[in-house]
Amino acid sequence: MNKELKCPVCSGDVESGAPFCKHCGWELKVYATAQSAYYVQEQQRLKVAQAFVAAEQTAARALQKRLNDTDRLLEAVRQESDGQKLRLEELTQQLGQARQELTQTEAQLATVNGTLEDTRRQLLDTTAEAEQARREADDLRRQLQQAAAAGGLTGVVCLKNLNTEALCFIPVLDGRHTYGAAPDSGAHHQIRMRLRGHDMPQLMFAVWRTDGRMALSDLSGRLRHGGSPLPASGLYMDGNTTVVFDDVLEIRVAQV
Repeated sequence: MNKELKCPVCSGDVESGAPFCKHCGWELKVYATAQSAYYVQEQQRLKVAQAFVAAEQTAARALQKRLNDTDRLLEAVRQESDGQKLRLEELTQQLGQARQELTQTEAQLATVNGTLEDTRRQLLDTTAEAEQARREADDLRRQLQQAAAAGGLTGVVCLKNLNTEALCFIPVLDGRHTYGAAPDSGAHHQIRMRLRGHDMPQLMFAVWRTDGRMALSDLSGRLRHGGSPLPASGLYMDGNTTVVFDDVLEIRVAQV
């Protein structure tokens, strides 16, 4: 069995009788005497080899340290990269949420703008209606003043849209007068009616005063009083008497 020895250069394990060190390649020799000139030369060569191997080992350790440091740095970079990746995913998710919220906000803004536009149009319509109502009131006031001055005013017809609460007042002059939605040459003294928010293409009736009371007759066949058609001879219209046209238009006649 071979005995394990130490290499005099690198201190690696070598087998007894081996010609070279399997670690550093140093040639292993057995010297007859330690005082020979050859032995002295070999000792010098051994010192050079030992110094060279020591330098190589120092360099190897330094290189290994650099490798270890590089591995730690790479691991730190990897961890930092993983952290940045997670942060990027979080930011991407937040960006997606922000885009979704922006889309919702834009939709809400569009709805608000649409509502504002509708409100603006309604305001314009309301302003126009108010102006029309003012003109109608001025026209009614003028007619009443003229009728009162002429002494021929006998009553007032009031029309009310039951859906919109819009009102229309028409003076009743002395005599029998026909009221309709459009002028008709076949109706004597027909007065055209206009009521905001209601179309009255088929409405027509007559109003006159008889026996000291106001009377109304249906000329369109669509007026109702208490759910029933009006008598063919007409209906006395006291202050609280109402007739209805198509369930949306209420007619009253007041005597003055």
